Amino acid sequence: MGKQSIYIIGIGRFGTSFVETLNDKKVGLVVIDSDQKKVEKLQYSGLNASFLNLDATDIEALEESGVVDADNVVVAVSNMETSIIICTLLKDLNVKNIAANATSLVHKRVLKSLGINQILLPEHLAGKEFAYQTLLNKCKVNHVGQEYIFLKIIIRSPSLLGLNVLDVIPDSIDKSTYKICAVKKNSSQDDNYIYELEGVTTERLDFVYIMAHKETAAKINAFLVKEAENQ
Repeated sequence: MGKQSIYIIGIGRFGTSFVETLNDKKVGLVVIDSDQKKVEKLQYSGLNASFLNLDATDIEALEESGVVDADNVVVAVSNMETSIIICTLLKDLNVKNIAANATSLVHKRVLKSLGINQILLPEHLAGKEFAYQTLLNKCKVNHVGQEYIFLKIIIRSPSLLGLNVLDVIPDSIDKSTYKICAVKKNSSQDDNYIYELEGVTTERLDFVYIMAHKETAAKINAFLVKEAENQ
């Protein structure tokens, strides 16, 4: 299996934060912007990414960039009109996994109407958290610290049902690098969380909250991807 490829369209504060966060995460980053000076500035900053200076509102240029084969595409453009045009073109090119940041609730609604399901309002989530959310696509990233990530995973795979919650993560992942903090049972109608986990078993659609080292979070995500593929 090759590197996960992520295209980032737009080099503003959000896009730059996104690229810098994933710079050393062994993913294939491709950065696109129409502003040559922005591209050159980021290109010479030593980031491990490919840089393309092109107009992403031109469908031919967009297609030639190789975006169709990307695992994930993030539209980090703040201008609503430009963002909508780019997302529309990506949908026309049948790009599967598109995420975008919105600058207003109206912008968010329009993106949602286009079929963009992963949408960020900047005041709700920083670029760093959104970067990890894209990388760790089987986990919900609630918080990113300097060394640790707070994850929320959903129990779906049959092989994870009926287990002691503390045994959900395989022994191949060092237990000293993560801590299972809480569970919210699917049967619970409110926000009651279980913190005393000894003897608690998993049920379908339970939420499990985990504090993990960044490298361990990637391993947990890879494990969940493999489990999903085996269903």
